[in-house]
Amino acid sequence: DYGTNRLRKVTKDAVVSTVVATPNIYPYSVWGGSVCVGPDGNIYHASSTLMQIRKITPEGAITTIAGDLENTNAVDGTNFSARFNIPNDITADVFGNLYVTDAGGPTIRKMTPIGNDWVVTTIAGSPGLMGNANGTGSVARFTNPAGITTDSDGKVLISDYNIGPNGARIRIAVPSGANRWTNANNGKWEEATTK
Repeated sequence: DYGTNRLRKVTKDAVVSTVVATPNIYPYSVWGGSVCVGPDGNIYHASSTLMQIRKITPEGAITTIAGDLENTNAVDGTNFSARFNIPNDITADVFGNLYVTDAGGPTIRKMTPIGNDWVVTTIAGSPGLMGNANGTGSVARFTNPAGITTDSDGKVLISDYNIGPNGARIRIAVPSGANRWTNANNGKWEEATTK
């Protein structure tokens, strides 16, 4: 709830409750961006105002796991050495990896949990370079990656919002290599045909 600085839960029966409320310590809401629930039961928040990724436990405890409010950019790294530039959507796969649309990049970021650390890598797009090109890894271009989700096959689907003649597109990123969940693919990702 951007206007009241609260994270709210709505059940399937339309019962609304507050998971956590945060004080107004900034001149803007800390709840810009979006949230997802990971397979571990925690809530993950891509804060487009704090430029951080945060974890919220079911009990409402908040911790920042990546990013730095004072230093924004599209820089890969571990935990607070990673930088984001308007992370506006987030999703989780069944393995506990997080995927983030970094709209100011414009890039697609992957967060891999290793022990207590989160390793942030750019899997598609290149910082500062916009466009609609399909391609592998940094060759792919995005204009304004907005929404993101994963499917049962491990593909990452991205809505790429574009004002202009090319319009909005759904982009599909698939990991290259036969065994996509090991290092056999050398961390390379392919940006497949626009649908």
